[in-house]
Amino acid sequence: ARIRRVRADVNLSLGKFAEAETILRDVIARGEKLYGSTSSMTSSAETNLAIALQAQGKHRDAIAMQLRSMSGSQAAIENVLT
Repeated sequence: ARIRRVRADVNLSLGKFAEAETILRDVIARGEKLYGSTSSMTSSAETNLAIALQAQGKHRDAIAMQLRSMSGSQAAIENVLT
């Protein structure tokens, strides 16, 4: 999953947003299975996917993904504090 994550980051940096989107969706699916939906790795990948979606003009999808990422991050923080 980490190698795919690096590939996604490289594609984002190169402006290859559609390729980054495809890879990040896979990274998120694998991350949820391995680490859970509230892990920092999963939330970070969701944030990067939101960036890729926004860059492609998929604004509603980008907002939904960013909200999902924030929700996961909030849940992770609450788990640490309790």
